[in-house]
Amino acid sequence: MMENRTSYVCSVCKKSFTSSFGLVRHQTVHNGNKVACPQCGKLFFYKSSLLIHQRIHTGEKLFGCPVCGKCFTNNSNLIVHQRIHTGEKPFSCLVCGKRFGHKGHLNRHMRTHATDKAMESIGDNEPNSWVACKVNQQALKIYDTSSYSAYNKRYQSVDSPPRW
Repeated sequence: MMENRTSYVCSVCKKSFTSSFGLVRHQTVHNGNKVACPQCGKLFFYKSSLLIHQRIHTGEKLFGCPVCGKCFTNNSNLIVHQRIHTGEKPFSCLVCGKRFGHKGHLNRHMRTHATDKAMESIGDNEPNSWVACKVNQQALKIYDTSSYSAYNKRYQSVDSPPRW
């Protein structure tokens, strides 16, 4: 039996939420009201994000690894750290199948496959033009074309900024 849920839709970006609270919280992204960190001035949409950020300044680390005792300021960093102990590698290369514990390590590895044979041009091979991976059809933006050799071409995934 299908559950009947009321959907709350943002009038600006059409993103939908299952609760009115979720919608109201999301709308702060559009209204421009931000809260600033009193120590460094960094701006946040949500007060909860500011409170988590402030742990950097206080040195407060609430999340401890049960295996080695290393502590972290937030739970997500602890979860990533625990992959060291469990050996979990949830990110896999679609080209060769090699697995990684960190998404950033997979992204760095994928550049080894970014050769002319693996990429199909969509634009004019100039900065800010597009290429498509022939293996997984992911669209990539050319970030730097100072050299057209396979090792000097830098591709930027559409959904993440360059990390070099």
